[in-house]
Amino acid sequence: DFPPIALKSPIWFLRLTHTRLSDAIMDLMFIPTCDAIRQSCLDIFTTLTACPPTELCNQRRQSGKHKRRAREVKSQKLEFLDKCLEAAVINDNLPKRSAKRLRSFLTHIIMPQLNANKVLDAVYEATKKI
Repeated sequence: DFPPIALKSPIWFLRLTHTRLSDAIMDLMFIPTCDAIRQSCLDIFTTLTACPPTELCNQRRQSGKHKRRAREVKSQKLEFLDKCLEAAVINDNLPKRSAKRLRSFLTHIIMPQLNANKVLDAVYEATKKI
């Protein structure tokens, strides 16, 4: 059963599957323009940066056990990211240098935010780390 949806305005989140944004980010990370490599990177973006629907309902501040759960989710996502990047390096010939840059970038924005300014700040900070 899903919880009842009670959304507060404004609802906004950034999906890194937007073509221009994702292409620009992949260009910054020197990811080759091969379709198979780019598609695997887009799959990683979709899986790790898209905001889950239940998060749209949960707009409260997180404290206590919710923060611990958020840390656990982040560590699980980082493990999944490592597996995805390893598979992309082996199967799709993603250069290791690009995989390291992609991991560095996604580490900073792996937990979706609903606040537009926080998302843009996170993307900005993440691009500075590359």
